[in-house]
Amino acid sequence: MGAWGPGSFDNDDALDWVAELLEARDFSLLREAFETILEEGGGYLDSPDCATALAAAEVDAALNARGADDLPDGVKLWVSERLGRLPSGVAEQARRAVAAVLEGSELKDLWDDSDAGSVWRAGVENLLRRLE
Repeated sequence: MGAWGPGSFDNDDALDWVAELLEARDFSLLREAFETILEEGGGYLDSPDCATALAAAEVDAALNARGADDLPDGVKLWVSERLGRLPSGVAEQARRAVAAVLEGSELKDLWDDSDAGSVWRAGVENLLRRLE
């Protein structure tokens, strides 16, 4: 899984996405991350796509002043330069994508099979609350 912890940024897929985000000048990477999950239409959601969507949702929450304490420094800077400018509709996409990951996905199954599954679930549920 390429993960060293249950946090949204504690895996290779999320940090690869963050590297792309830091070069982005707009919100297209956030939309793309959510749309990848939402376009599956009930299909089995792949772990890398889910990890990316959770990282994007953390950015969305931070853009709405509900960011996690453990945001990577580069993400904090990216968010501070764009605070309050999130296009309409993106927040709803974030909520729906996170709910889909939590409802049923490869990432959820991987964490359910680990000792840290309950910690991962609690973190994702917390993210979902911060997106409301």
